[in-house]
Amino acid sequence: MKLNIEEKKIVDIVFITHTDVAACIEMTLVLEDDFSKVTYLRIGVDEDTDELIVRAELKPFGHVTDNVTSCENDTMANLRKAILGKVIATYWTANNHKGYFDMLALGIGELTPNLIVSCAASRLVFGIVEGSCLFCKV
Repeated sequence: MKLNIEEKKIVDIVFITHTDVAACIEMTLVLEDDFSKVTYLRIGVDEDTDELIVRAELKPFGHVTDNVTSCENDTMANLRKAILGKVIATYWTANNHKGYFDMLALGIGELTPNLIVSCAASRLVFGIVEGSCLFCKV
């Protein structure tokens, strides 16, 4: 999977949660592309297969996500604070032993992976790599 997201700054984040629980089912990173366009990196879950669905879409600035309200719990709010304004340096995708697309690793602000996005029970799971500078003050 080729995504055109390297060296783009995260200018906004929209979390979509399941209405019954505070489980995140989609996260959209709004990435600065040029002064009139942005790349929307949408990371969601296929509820039937529990696989990640990742797509990058280049659109005119101002067309976020179909009037969806962003709902955040403490984990999402902390993640927003940690990555907003930082640049995606690189990324990795991973398939499990059965071939299902289960993990996206992002190097945010550094060339090593520091944010892992995976899925379990039809929801997104976020992991911060220990020893990374994701929560460091710059």
